[in-house]
This record gives sequence, C-alpha cells and structure tokens, in this order.
Amino acid sequence: MPRDEKKRYETWKNKRKKEGQNRWEKLREDPDFWEQFLAQISEKGRLRAHLTLWEIPFSAYYRWINANPERKADVAAALEAAGHSYAEAAADDIDGFDMTDPRFARLRLEQQRWFATKYAPETYGDRAKLEVEHSNKQQDHLAALKELAQLKTLPHLKVINPKESDED
Repeated sequence: MPRDEKKRYETWKNKRKKEGQNRWEKLREDPDFWEQFLAQISEKGRLRAHLTLWEIPFSAYYRWINANPERKADVAAALEAAGHSYAEAAADDIDGFDMTDPRFARLRLEQQRWFATKYAPETYGDRAKLEVEHSNKQQDHLAALKELAQLKTLPHLKVINPKESDED
C-alpha cells in the first residue's frame, strides 16, 4: 500500500471511529435507548446480538455498565427476566413439540434450559449455594476464660485448698 493511500485509509478509519464514538455517546445518555435496550434483553437475552443490532462494541457497553451501578443492576434484572422467559418457553415447548424430529426437539429444549440457567442461576442453576459459618472454638474458649477471670469470685464454687483436704 503506498504511503498516501495508507494515510488516507488511517484518516478515514479515525474519522469513522470518531463518528461511531459520538453516536455511542448519544445513545449512552438517551433514556429511551436504555428503556428499549432493557426491554429487548428481558424478552430474549442474547446481549451480544442486541449490541450488534445497535452497532455498539462490547467493550464500550462494559465501560458504560461498570461506570453506572444502577444501570448494571437494571441489566442484571433484565437478564434474569430473560432467564425466566427461556424457562417458560421450555415449559411451553414440551407440550407443543412436533415429534417428527425428536433430536431437534431435544436440542431446542436443552438450549432453552441452558439459557435459563445462565441468565437466572439462583432459580434454575445446577449448583447449590452453601453458606458456611466458621467459628473459632479456641477464641470462644479464651473469651469465656477472660470473662471468668473478670468475675474473680464464683459464688457457687467452693475452692478447696489441697493441703487442708489431706489433713482430714
């Protein structure tokens, strides 16, 4: 590539990149865009497909989401709604499958189940969350001994001197 053509190409590429960035910035600040975007995601998930539809790079999307925790929570809720949508679709499809090709029916069901487990793992996920409470018995014992030491006298215990008990 000759030098002039390379320079024109770089200029064109930078101009196109700036135009895209300006368009993305306008979309990022537009509340109607986010409302539409979240509605599309909650219907059928597939975030990357919707970003491609709007011609938004994935990296720009992640910068937007990580900059705004409230919007991040909205997207998470929309994705969870998509998970429920996939689970409902799987349940509906079980009744209406055409058994002329059972492999296709099974593949479609497995796909919907997979999307449901990825978008709503708390409800449809395979893994169980275990909450483990850890306590340090040694620390608990030391705390109890310190508490007893602060009391100094124990009215229900009688201290016996070993020398006195031997004389009896």
